[in-house]
Amino acid sequence: DSGLSPLLQESGDISGIGPVHLRLLHSLSHYRRRDAVFIVFLNGRLVELPGLQRPIRQYYADLILKGWQPLVYMSLQVPPSAVDVNVSP
Repeated sequence: DSGLSPLLQESGDISGIGPVHLRLLHSLSHYRRRDAVFIVFLNGRLVELPGLQRPIRQYYADLILKGWQPLVYMSLQVPPSAVDVNVSP
């Protein structure tokens, strides 16, 4: 058991992009660390997306005890043509 719980799993078409699949798992606040952990895969490739970290931290701010941090795993599949590999290494 990974201790992660499904938060969201969606598939659909986005105009101008095409088919998109998102899978989001989280720790339900049972993860204690000095800082939050964000694991993000884009088309199977580990990436860093700092722009997503702030809204995720804000989401958890009222949900978890002080001193506890979330562990968030996100997998996003989009058409390769929708990704600029120079922006999301």
